[in-house]
Amino acid sequence: MNIRFYLYLLLLFSTFVFSGACHKVTPGDMETQMRMANPQWEGAFFAGYYANQTPLFEFSDGPEINAVLLNGGNIKNFKPLKDIRLRILCLRDSDVTSLDFLPRLNWEKEVIVELQNCKNITDFNGLKLLPLTVININNTPFADTGLLGDKINSLYLDQTQVRKLNLAKPELLENLVWVQDKQKPDVDITQIAAMKRLGYLQLKHIKGFDGNLLSSLQYLENLVLSDIDQIRLTELSPHVMSTVWLENCPDLEIGNAFNNKIIDKLFLVRCGDPARIFSKLTNTKINQLVIDGVHVPDLSFLKRIKELQCVRFQKCTGLPEKIDLPYVQVIVE
Repeated sequence: MNIRFYLYLLLLFSTFVFSGACHKVTPGDMETQMRMANPQWEGAFFAGYYANQTPLFEFSDGPEINAVLLNGGNIKNFKPLKDIRLRILCLRDSDVTSLDFLPRLNWEKEVIVELQNCKNITDFNGLKLLPLTVININNTPFADTGLLGDKINSLYLDQTQVRKLNLAKPELLENLVWVQDKQKPDVDITQIAAMKRLGYLQLKHIKGFDGNLLSSLQYLENLVLSDIDQIRLTELSPHVMSTVWLENCPDLEIGNAFNNKIIDKLFLVRCGDPARIFSKLTNTKINQLVIDGVHVPDLSFLKRIKELQCVRFQKCTGLPEKIDLPYVQVIVE
């Protein structure tokens, strides 16, 4: 062989490598491949790109694909997804029974997974090998949070079979939303006390709530508790909180939990007489207070609040015709 032949081979190899490196899989390419691999699938396909940790599941255009949403049943072959490096995968209304295909895909270092209305899944073990940082599971028979690895920082559970939080590293969690089946409110939430970085906590349809669980959460900014029959808030660590939302908690007791705190927005929605709730309130600053759906015959409790800027009464009875609160905006709806 002469030198020209070697040069020709080198040119062919370089052209092949260069053209392969420059080729980007487009959303159209990916959808075509997925539909060819799954001819019975008639669901929706969405794709986008995420450069950083961003709001969940809002796809946007970019230089390449790393986020995919697949909607509908009859998807059996996920091999076309191996052509991209995934950061986000959402399955909605899927009839898959196992997640064993997940570890065979190509993943980035931080992964977001959503499973919504995937009622046929019986095997979730595929989640164990993913570098999960965020997971959102809705109306899906998921039961074991111990499968979620040791990088999870945001966990969203809505209508699952989880009965106990069992995270490998609860101290890394920053966001927790847990909406339990109202027919099965008796669950174990004691691991919350170990979530030292927790900044957002939302619980719904949980039987009882021990306020001592919050005593070590010094970074807690937003607290949302709803449809909980017994709440005893005893101590809150953060001095300043952004939002506290308490809804449908008829036996609510806050004790001294809000004393010496600054709360930007406090919502009391169908939680009983605010005069009783605030009976021990001292040295508390609340910028905006919303009271909804209760009988309010006595407004003297408002004098316990320091630097109140706005109070809003929604669907409340028993209010006086005229409410005179100097320097406070009063809204009655």
